[in-house]
Amino acid sequence: ISSKAKEHKGACKACPMSKSYGEFREWYHGLNKPKWWPPVCIIKIVWQILYHLIFPTFAIIFYEAYQGETPLEVWLPFAINLALNLSWLVLIFKFRWLKLQPLLCILMNVSLYIAAEGVKEKHPIIYNL
Repeated sequence: ISSKAKEHKGACKACPMSKSYGEFREWYHGLNKPKWWPPVCIIKIVWQILYHLIFPTFAIIFYEAYQGETPLEVWLPFAINLALNLSWLVLIFKFRWLKLQPLLCILMNVSLYIAAEGVKEKHPIIYNL
C-alpha cells in the first residue's frame, strides 16, 4: 500500500464494485493523478451533494413521464444520463477500464445538456441545477 493510500484509509467504508475496500483503496490511491486533484474527502462531499441534487431531479422527471406529462424527448436524455452514470460504476470501478473515462464524460455531458435544455421552460429550477 502506498503512503497516499494509508493517508486516506478512512475516506470511504466500501466500494460495492470492488472485492474489498482495501483493494479498491489501494488501486484508487495508486492511480497517477494531477497535483491539483482534490483529496478524497472533498470528492466524497461533492458527490454526496450531487447525489442529493440528482435524485430528486430525476424523480420529478420520471414521475412526470409516468403520468404522461413529460414527453419522450425530455425524459429520454435523463434516462440515458442515468444509465451512463451507473455504467461508470461498473466500467471504471469494477472493470477499471480507465480509457473509457473521456468517452463516458463526453456522453454524460452531452446527455445532461440535452436533458437540461428539455426542462428549461417547465422546470427552471432543475435547469439551473
